[in-house]
Parts: sequence; C-alpha cells; structure tokens
Amino acid sequence: MAEKSIDQLVAEMYDREAIRELPRLYCHYLWIQDPVKMADLFTEDATICIEGMEDYAISGRDKLAKVFRRVNARYASQPFIHNHIVNLEGPDRATGYAYYEILEQGGAAYLAAGYYRDVYRKVDGEWKFESRKVHMSTDFDRTPGK
Repeated sequence: MAEKSIDQLVAEMYDREAIRELPRLYCHYLWIQDPVKMADLFTEDATICIEGMEDYAISGRDKLAKVFRRVNARYASQPFIHNHIVNLEGPDRATGYAYYEILEQGGAAYLAAGYYRDVYRKVDGEWKFESRKVHMSTDFDRTPGK
C-alpha cells in the first residue's frame, strides 16, 4: 500500500472536519429551532428514520423541514453530540456514528440518548447527510434505569 502524500492527508482531514461539522450544526439548528437550516444539511433525496420504524422513514429535504418544524414546536430540547466517528469511503462518500444526549430546555430533565448512524455524500463540493438512522438507547421522557 502506497503512502499518502501530505496533500492527500490534508484533504482527508478537511473532509473529516467538514463531516464532523454536520452533526454539530444539526444540534445547533435544533437548539435554536431553525428547521430550514437543519434540512439544508441534507441532500435533496435524503432519508431519516428511527431504528425499528423504517417503514415510516421520511425522505426528501422539504418533508424533513416539515418534520423538523413539528419537532421544534413540540420539544424545547438541548441536544449534545459526542464520540463522532467518521469513515471516509471515497472522495464523495463517507459513513459514521455520532452519539447523542438530549436534555429538556434549561437542563431540567433528561429526554433521550442514543446514536445516529449516518451516510454522508459530497454534493457540489459540500458534505451533506444522505441518510440518518436514529438508534435510541432510551425513550423520550424516560430516565435511564427507570
């Protein structure tokens, strides 16, 4: 296997950081309740679903914005992203995991925890979510261990 050049390594670091920015921005836009900017982080044909509920997957950026708007109206949440793992699979494709915790606004109550299993795609030079699969370790409104 040939060694990578400095340019290749820098390009990979740049791609990893651009990809890591996606979940951080997703949480930020959820926190400030901006469903349009949340949806803009996704490709036009993106899909998001919850593990075990794949039949109810939401596809398409416009539909995602509508769902994000409903989520923002129902929950005043503070999401936190941890342990983001990125696997570059080519110049325009990557996969990854990002672990999350969600607290109620003001940090008064624990709402949920789990991880996202993501597929990323570079579109016109910009990384986007192609798909997100939500894996919930806990359910909303249930404290772990109870």
